[in-house]
Amino acid sequence: MHRRLLLGAITAAALLAFSAPVASAGNTPIHDTWSADNVVTDTGLCGFPITIHSQVTGDFMALFDEAGSWIRSVEQDVEQDTFSANGTTLVGLPYRFNGITALDADGNLTTMFMSGGIQRLPLPDGSMFWSAGRYDFLAHDFAGTVTPDSGHSGNVEALCAALS
Repeated sequence: MHRRLLLGAITAAALLAFSAPVASAGNTPIHDTWSADNVVTDTGLCGFPITIHSQVTGDFMALFDEAGSWIRSVEQDVEQDTFSANGTTLVGLPYRFNGITALDADGNLTTMFMSGGIQRLPLPDGSMFWSAGRYDFLAHDFAGTVTPDSGHSGNVEALCAALS
């Protein structure tokens, strides 16, 4: 499966982080900043293992209903990824994206998507692998990606060739 920093994992961590303030939040939004440093191994993108180191920072706003239940979050993030495989390392450029998460009255996720940059990665031949658009995490069982559901998709074959 394609990989990108999992907004779903970040949102799940945020759910835990905001679970205590939710009880006393009323309907006042909570604003916060956060950062994460993650390493994952993707075996589905190119047919061989790729280690992806992601560094992301962002601003987070959680919105609550009158009862104090978390109903929506909005993120504005900047991420930079490094891809390593077969003795080759490719360092990406920072890219920006927005994330939206919404929950129903029972606290079930109803919407979780990102839009904006999905990847910016200079390739050794001088070309650029870049993807931008919208990606729906719920439609993909929370899996990440380097290509969007809609928008501009980078050349995955060229990325894989650069890492082979």
